[in-house]
Amino acid sequence: MKNTEAQLEALSLAWIEAKTAERTANAQRIAVEEGIIEILGSKEEGRETVTLDNGTKIVVIGKMVYKADDLDSIIEITHGLQDQFKPYKTETKLDESKIKKIRTFQPALWRQLALHITSRPAKTGVVVTLPGEEDDGL
Repeated sequence: MKNTEAQLEALSLAWIEAKTAERTANAQRIAVEEGIIEILGSKEEGRETVTLDNGTKIVVIGKMVYKADDLDSIIEITHGLQDQFKPYKTETKLDESKIKKIRTFQPALWRQLALHITSRPAKTGVVVTLPGEEDDGL
């Protein structure tokens, strides 16, 4: 048992070191990207490719994110447009929380639905916190 405890302590410290290195590398990458954008600029939307003398290609991609503040009004304003011009879409997708409840509480219904659902295990998560630290929800 003690050997397992020592192994877990060592792995926990290694995990924390790796997570710290990951965050540091991510911050460094973002700083480098910001430096590139400062030099090259960026389009509001679209791609711009620069090829350096040594053959290195740098692509700067600008993109706008659109979010409806009042989708009902947008639907009302555009109700007469052909579908191909309507600026919204209706998406139907599986409600995972309800599927889990059906699987647990209505096994007969689940057996029917399961014939039409593919399920696979998600990546198992691990969070390590040192004594005195709060769990930051990694």
